[in-house]
Amino acid sequence: MPADQFLQLRSGAPGLQVRPGVDTSTGVAQAGRLVALDNGGLISRTMLPPWLATAAALSADVNNWTIPGFDTAGTVRISSTTAVSVTGLAGGAEGREVVLHNTGTNQIFLRANNTGSAAANRFAFIGDLEIQGRGAVLLRYSNGGWIQMSSMQDYPAYVYIDANPWKFSVRASADTNVASLSGLQTMDGEALIDQDRVLLLGQTAAADNGIWVVGTGGWSRPQDADTGIDLQGAIVYVRRGTARGNTAWVQTDEDANPPTFAPFPAAGGGGGGAPGGATTQVQFNNAGVFDGDATFTFDAATDQLSVPGLAVAQDLALTGVITPPTITADQNNYNPAGLATATVVRLSADSPFRAITGLAGGTGGQIKVLANPGTRVIQLRRESASSTAANRFALPADLRIEPNQAVTVIYDATLARWTSMHAVIPDPIDPGAPWELVDDFLGQSTETGEVGLLGWSFTNGSMAAVAAPANTIGVVQRVSGATANQVAELRLGAAVGTAAFRWVDFDEMFWRVALTTTGADFSVRFGLADTSNVGPTTNHGVWVARLAADTSWFGEARNAAGAVARTAALLAQDTSYHTFRIRRIDATTVGFQVDRGTEVTIAGAGSVPDDTDTVLPFLHIVPTAATARSINIDLFTARGTPMSARW
Repeated sequence: MPADQFLQLRSGAPGLQVRPGVDTSTGVAQAGRLVALDNGGLISRTMLPPWLATAAALSADVNNWTIPGFDTAGTVRISSTTAVSVTGLAGGAEGREVVLHNTGTNQIFLRANNTGSAAANRFAFIGDLEIQGRGAVLLRYSNGGWIQMSSMQDYPAYVYIDANPWKFSVRASADTNVASLSGLQTMDGEALIDQDRVLLLGQTAAADNGIWVVGTGGWSRPQDADTGIDLQGAIVYVRRGTARGNTAWVQTDEDANPPTFAPFPAAGGGGGGAPGGATTQVQFNNAGVFDGDATFTFDAATDQLSVPGLAVAQDLALTGVITPPTITADQNNYNPAGLATATVVRLSADSPFRAITGLAGGTGGQIKVLANPGTRVIQLRRESASSTAANRFALPADLRIEPNQAVTVIYDATLARWTSMHAVIPDPIDPGAPWELVDDFLGQSTETGEVGLLGWSFTNGSMAAVAAPANTIGVVQRVSGATANQVAELRLGAAVGTAAFRWVDFDEMFWRVALTTTGADFSVRFGLADTSNVGPTTNHGVWVARLAADTSWFGEARNAAGAVARTAALLAQDTSYHTFRIRRIDATTVGFQVDRGTEVTIAGAGSVPDDTDTVLPFLHIVPTAATARSINIDLFTARGTPMSARW
């Protein structure tokens, strides 16, 4: 059926159904068609001019209504800001037919034979005619006045199909100029064949934009898109193409000549029309139209969705789970395959206390769940210099991930560090749980030489609680004897010559101490050693030392074979309180740290104790002259894996 026809269907064929406004020969809805339905048969069809006119919205009653473009229009779109009356329509000519389509929502009344308008412009109706919002009526000018094509009593149901916006799909599209609109070409990666439909979006001559049918010769316009009226509000789907396949495009300005196209939101989006908001803003249905919000965005470059507030109405399941290979050595700047897009990282290790010193690729607010489904403890090292600063963990202490447990870390862009969202606290009753020794040196008994919570043994000199300075709970002072080169020892454990635990069981140790004086007439060592009362020159272990000839503190390590290694200076000596940390990094490496400063290490199989060596906490103070010297002790802490020997 050709475009722009008027059909009247009269009762007579029960059950007959005709799709309003659709050309049954092509299946294409046509613009400007009025269909009168009354459950039945075809009785007439009338050609209308193919052009549209749009009248300015009425805000008050009008006489002798004059509409620009009315003389050539087949359909006039009318609307009003309130219910209004029209008493006459100027521009009538004998036999002229026109559709008045109310595109608004307010009623417009055509007043019958009203003297407010000139006789030649009046409506020769039986009674006033109401055009409801979204409704339409077909008029004819006859014998000096406007009449209805059919009476309201005989044909009460009118449906106006302004246009079918959806056009037949196209195979491909081009957003740059296609120089020649002829012959078979390749468009957006698609080799076109004869009779393919295509959409042109970026022609130099804008009038050439729109839908075309490809041919071996010159291209042609299809029947459903060969006039401006066909393209008003048109939507077309592009089936294929590298850049624009599976997209839809809408003609955005129905008054534009030539028409302009823009991407059309996917079906089911909940709204309609062109996208709202600015670039990168996620589209949502805002009162039936698409809209955006400055805080709800998607960055295609990083695949990052920013949501201002997220409400989860049901269980939340995390995706992006990876299981990297088993960790067989400490990991610096850890970056297993898939980490960048993973939410859950399933870790495992071949031996206890394999360490991760840093995690690569952190961005502000990023969350990782680090799970340990294995059987070995894995550690996250606190502020380890072994990893790049931006990959490190800002933790109060090294964090253990126990077997069959998990921890969650979040990246803080301001700190440029990973931080923990919670801490895992082991069950102290479980004999298989990591152990921890803590003493704040609150005096308990001096009768047997024990001072503090854990019970310390000492030889030579004296040990007693002293007044604690600000920010401390309890302090003891270890005083040497007044005999030159006599070792005054403080040790934790049983009788002299026994040991507390294996070096392999040890994790870290903290001592908070203060010299009471400085000088070159005494030496101090504290840390781990295998024996006592004979001095570190013959036993093996790791310790912090300030020898008589030193003006600074150093880290030292000695293995069972007697090999000794020493760090660079850790801190210049003074009489202030300082916290010293000794940490077993792995079987051949030990770290030393003062007041959370930079960690320095000693490494090498010949420089640290063997894993099977047994050690215990100790402190030595040795005067080189016959003058007593002392050191104050505020806090002691040691942590490790399950002990192989108990006190």
